[in-house]
Amino acid sequence: MGIFFEEIEKLCGRGDTPFHMPGHKRKMLKESGTSSAEAFFSEWYKRDLTEINGSDDLHAPEGIIKEAEERAAGLFNAEHAYFLVNGSSAGILALLSAYLDPGDCFIMARGSHVSAYNAVMLRRLEPVYVCGDTDEESLAEICPGREIIKKALKEHPDAKAVFIVSPTYEGFYADIRGIAEAAHEKNIPLLVDAAHGAHFGFSKHFPENVISEGADAAVISLHKTLPAPTQTALLLTSGVFDRRERLRYFLSVYQSSSPSYLLMAGIDECVSLTERFGTDAFESFAERVRGLTESLKSLENIKLKGAYSEGDNRPEPGKLMLIPKDHSSGAELSAYLEKKGITAEFALPTYVLLIISVCDDDKDLKRLREALLDADKQAAFWLKGMKKNNGSNAAVRYIPGKMMPLWKAAESKSEETDIKSAEGRICAECVSVYPPGRPLFVPGEVFDTEGLELLKTAEEKGLKIKGRLMAVNK
Repeated sequence: MGIFFEEIEKLCGRGDTPFHMPGHKRKMLKESGTSSAEAFFSEWYKRDLTEINGSDDLHAPEGIIKEAEERAAGLFNAEHAYFLVNGSSAGILALLSAYLDPGDCFIMARGSHVSAYNAVMLRRLEPVYVCGDTDEESLAEICPGREIIKKALKEHPDAKAVFIVSPTYEGFYADIRGIAEAAHEKNIPLLVDAAHGAHFGFSKHFPENVISEGADAAVISLHKTLPAPTQTALLLTSGVFDRRERLRYFLSVYQSSSPSYLLMAGIDECVSLTERFGTDAFESFAERVRGLTESLKSLENIKLKGAYSEGDNRPEPGKLMLIPKDHSSGAELSAYLEKKGITAEFALPTYVLLIISVCDDDKDLKRLREALLDADKQAAFWLKGMKKNNGSNAAVRYIPGKMMPLWKAAESKSEETDIKSAEGRICAECVSVYPPGRPLFVPGEVFDTEGLELLKTAEEKGLKIKGRLMAVNK
């Protein structure tokens, strides 16, 4: 059991009468009879504290929160760890805000999360975009390599930082050590959105965590791949590019001033569980995934793309991509699996994405295996048999011309338009294409012929378009 939880139990067990927030006063308004909701929330409310004497302060920790953050830092080989109760999004906002000043140029992965673009807008930063290649089978974007970063740094000597995503949503990961060396040669920090890599470093079957590999600061979402409550994450820092005071300040800006002690207890419990079960649990997890992959080699209508499958650009063991034979029936395959009791993380025409964690036991993987074997045999019910949905690397590597700073375009008055009328106008809202999920247009960029054709083609293929065609008013 985590020490943080034990301290909460002590504080809640003092027998005092709370004439302070929160309004439930650690109990429920009673109803006649006992419902399952009452039983659940009664236990929740009993431990739902706020800042009182002994409970510490997330934004200026000196007691139990400070100690819990130090334990987390030790587990992830970082010098400092900061609790995030507003998810990784708050951490990315704080990270970019703390390490960069308004007007700063920095190298930024084009496939970054929307929170990074929000930071660019709010802090009026000047990103220089870099792109990875695409995986030919799934059309998902791969992380930019060291040489791409070095080229960008050479072309932009005024860059103040490098910001990349590793691993990606689909589980592709970068050469962190090489990219860190490239950044440090220019005496600038490497910042990483490692939200999907909280489980890295606990087994030889996984990549090292990004801090151990040389990143100066990173955000990891505990809840995505480790046993932790939704919305919990950590911001980790190490090395000479220390921004402790600025990070604390911006975390207080982007996070609640009334943080949930239940979520913080969940973070510490996750750290405790990972420490206790450690390498053995993750080694066993990796072997279970390997066994699952081996047992599904006979599939004819579904190709597995995972750490133990054949081929190039394999994701890490916690991600498994199911690629339908026609590269167009991902949504139908996902729906078929759901009828068999398997709920996927995400589905696109070209693939279905599954997240497998240390908490998936033999029984869970057996059910998944049986569902996939059945889906393969019953492919006539979901496989559309369309012409293979071949993607183009151009859609991933394409970046339109910039006509206006991102923040200025995003804050300008704008109007919704359509593909026929957009050409030549300035984008005012991010427009992303799935797959691979990167922005095709970013505020401040021009809607040009090439980009609009790519967008039209994506729509015709049935790919998901996120964002409206908003144009800055003429």
